Amino acid sequence: MSKQRIISTLLILALVAGGIHLYRRYRIAPEVLITDIQVTDLNGKTVVHARGQNTILVFFATWCPDCRRELPVLAGLENLLVENNISVVLVSDEPVEKLKMFSTTLPARFSILHLKSKFSDNGIYTLPTTYLFCKDGSTYLKQTGAIEWSTELLTKFATDCSKN
Repeated sequence: MSKQRIISTLLILALVAGGIHLYRRYRIAPEVLITDIQVTDLNGKTVVHARGQNTILVFFATWCPDCRRELPVLAGLENLLVENNISVVLVSDEPVEKLKMFSTTLPARFSILHLKSKFSDNGIYTLPTTYLFCKDGSTYLKQTGAIEWSTELLTKFATDCSKN
């Protein structure tokens, strides 16, 4: 095998490996346990998530266009969230003052929590990154990027989690 062919093959393998790495880092949500997320409320009090309620957890930023587009859609499904006892928790690593201002634009049912560390320290590189946790703490869904929120998705989430 010629030297040029070996170099070309190694270059192609490096590009493929780099592409796989970038895809996994930015398009696949990392494994996260809801109990492992270190957060505080907007008054600085440490919050520990208790099991017992189906939870939508969204890592978001106030500047994120996809986050800002999907939150009103999710808010529009508030009656369904209440009926199915689904809590919505938004987590950000932005300054608390900025989060306090942003919280005034959201339904009261949405909780905004401050991440004690940076997104990247938790393996979050894409916003929004969303997790749906069943009341037993198990992960029902994890996704990077905006979700197409619908009555069907939330109903299936509530129904499937009630079977656990």
